[in-house]
Amino acid sequence: METHDTRFDDLLKAASALAYSYDCRMDSCEEWDDLNRAILAAEEAPPTDGSPRHEFKGDTLMRYSTLASGAAEDHACDVDDIEQVAYAIEDKRGEWFVVGELAGDTQRDWIVAYIAVEFLKRCGLVRDEGTANRLRAADGFTAEQAIAEFAVGQMKASEDSAGR
Repeated sequence: METHDTRFDDLLKAASALAYSYDCRMDSCEEWDDLNRAILAAEEAPPTDGSPRHEFKGDTLMRYSTLASGAAEDHACDVDDIEQVAYAIEDKRGEWFVVGELAGDTQRDWIVAYIAVEFLKRCGLVRDEGTANRLRAADGFTAEQAIAEFAVGQMKASEDSAGR
């Protein structure tokens, strides 16, 4: 039985929504964020249990994925990236946001801000909010707490590699 891969349909929808919003002079970070997510999904092979995966390599959080071509790709997020993204989240003062806003606020590549947000989501410090890809900081979120979680991740990874 043949299945339909919706990744390119999603990419077309996101690009069309952005083009329409731009034509109406109403484009926002939400449309750009949707487009970045759709591009990432279209470029990568469909997610599996092993891809994408996140792990610390030294003091850096790495995101490893497999492209649709079969080639491997990796992106890095370090403590400075986490710190800047966390401060940008703190500056939202409880309002919802999207990854694209954080990337712009911190002058980071979208994928770096995305890795930081995914890490913070796994720690329970950021959660999905309502519609689309909106996010919100968990109650009581602080940048210091985010940085501490990153440091704990680094320490655990260092301990794991020393124990091998």
